[in-house]
Amino acid sequence: MTSALNAAVGAPLLDHVVVRHGMESYWRALKDVLDPELPISVVDMGLIYDIDQAGEAGLRVTMTFTATACPCMSLMEMDIRDRLLREPGIETVDIEVVWSPAWNRGMLTDEGKVTLRKYGVAA
Repeated sequence: MTSALNAAVGAPLLDHVVVRHGMESYWRALKDVLDPELPISVVDMGLIYDIDQAGEAGLRVTMTFTATACPCMSLMEMDIRDRLLREPGIETVDIEVVWSPAWNRGMLTDEGKVTLRKYGVAA
């Protein structure tokens, strides 16, 4: 999976992240979705754990947030859904929020760390 992961997001992620064959383009699409509070993609933030097919024209995204009381949860889910629905053949997007493993700074991609440092945020 490492080569698919590198092709999809440009950096290896942690073991809990699943990049399934054929889902790489959706990972790349989610690099367009930025965290509303920081100038970093939800992929580079380490919030996306899995993208899987859900029926013939649907996707299921498994993700987490940095905190259970994140004020931007519904906005981020809407942005993720909207971006994936622009992909050819995708008609539905289901989002499953999980809290295990809990998010931590170690889940940032190398690109994400560079981006945050560029904006003066310690990573």
